[in-house]
Amino acid sequence: MSDANAIVICFTIPGIPVPQARSRHRVVKLKSGASFVGQYDPAESRNWKATVAEFAAKARNEDYGGRPLEGPILLEAVFVFLPPTSFPKRKLSQIATGAEMPKITRPDLKNLIAGIEDGANGILWRDDGQIWNYGNSRKIYGARPEVRVKVESLV
Repeated sequence: MSDANAIVICFTIPGIPVPQARSRHRVVKLKSGASFVGQYDPAESRNWKATVAEFAAKARNEDYGGRPLEGPILLEAVFVFLPPTSFPKRKLSQIATGAEMPKITRPDLKNLIAGIEDGANGILWRDDGQIWNYGNSRKIYGARPEVRVKVESLV
């Protein structure tokens, strides 16, 4: 997309990326005796989305300073995980020098992206339906766990 009229917002969230977990359900009983099934996000997912929202709002205010972006959105996220201790020293030294090593184990990329989408919804864009492309989103091993987010929109 990279157009002269594009708005680009970039930010990094430090820490271990958290995938969006499945919703939980519980039966809620009212004092009247009536009951219904309530749905909620697990605490870890809720906390992660709040962290994403905090960093997204700060980046929007610093880079763009406006309301949620309009139009088609390109969302690119790079999820960086620490390598397992069982990695060969050769691979660990490559990672230490900045080489990207693909992470092909869980969590799934789509669940990681869902946490970013939900956390930034209404902050960086009006609705996550505006996202038309995930760019070069990926999971990798790196020296520091973090999520690098790039959001691009045409004006």
